[in-house]
Amino acid sequence: MSDKLRGVIAAIATAVDEEGEPDCARSATLARFLLANGCDGLNVLGTTGEATSFSLEQRKRLMTGYREKGLPLDRLMVGTGAAAVPMQSR
Repeated sequence: MSDKLRGVIAAIATAVDEEGEPDCARSATLARFLLANGCDGLNVLGTTGEATSFSLEQRKRLMTGYREKGLPLDRLMVGTGAAAVPMQSR
């Protein structure tokens, strides 16, 4: 486990656009704000239910967006659960 995942780890809600798609830019802005203002880490796509609500492609797009915005991925704990039975992507 990363030494950086200690202390305050907040569950972060994922921003969505008008069509219900993850809004990567707004989500990254919120994540950056939380990390700069007292959170040691973030639980992304986790306890707020997004891991089981968004498709695999939507979740991958969000995590790619966090990486592309330069967020410290070693300070993110990512929810990986999925309730869907069919395969969504390989």
